[in-house]
Amino acid sequence: TKLAEHYVEKPETYVSDMVSTGVFVFDQEIFGFMARVMEKRATEFEHEQAQESAYGRYEDLDETHNVNRLRLEQDILRAMAGDKKLSAFLCTGFWRQIKSAASAVPANGLYLQKAGKESGVSLAKSSSGGPEITGSVYIHPSAQVHPTARIGPNVSIHARVVVGPGVRINDSIILDNVHIKDNAAVLHAIVGWDCRIGKWGRVEGTKVSGTDDIDEVTHAGVKVNSICILGEDVHVKDEVFIRNSIVLPHKDLAGNKHNEVIM
Repeated sequence: TKLAEHYVEKPETYVSDMVSTGVFVFDQEIFGFMARVMEKRATEFEHEQAQESAYGRYEDLDETHNVNRLRLEQDILRAMAGDKKLSAFLCTGFWRQIKSAASAVPANGLYLQKAGKESGVSLAKSSSGGPEITGSVYIHPSAQVHPTARIGPNVSIHARVVVGPGVRINDSIILDNVHIKDNAAVLHAIVGWDCRIGKWGRVEGTKVSGTDDIDEVTHAGVKVNSICILGEDVHVKDEVFIRNSIVLPHKDLAGNKHNEVIM
């Protein structure tokens, strides 16, 4: 780590070519900084109130003047940098902002691609008698994938997953205990724990790849074209198509759904 001499949240002019990724580690000393900042804010507030009273001005105060409100980046980290108590770890690898669940799928792909370049990391490979693997794919040792399945690129298959004959999966995260039956397809999706996808079923979202793509799953309460998400224990019946939808846990889907949030 290196000492951070100055910290600015969303500067209007150029300060540095380094950006905070929003991951912080503190020790108990942080509580002392919080107490001192609150005490300083209370003193400044009383001074401002005294000045306004002396000059006969009474303005409505915004949230920045709320003495009971602390902002981590603006109030705490800036004070820590001023006291030479803030250090930074410089990450030389990739960085991907996680703004919503839609960010998880491309971030997963980046991690898999990075893992594929590192020694000692075991990613799945195509082999005689095994499934067809394209690109970066992780398959948990306890998962069962049929030799006729086509997996990848950018797929994570977790523990005790069962993938049937003819299944196609790409750009997706498949969590524990999921069963995907014959000839189903899962594309650009997150499939939650204990889900079941029936024969010829299709769970498909819209690809989110670059920073210019929509990095959210809903807007104003309406599902937008983004990844498809199945919550825990969702059952998709045979030949059902779930597209660009969010499905909350413990649902049985017997009909096609498109661009819906299913409560």
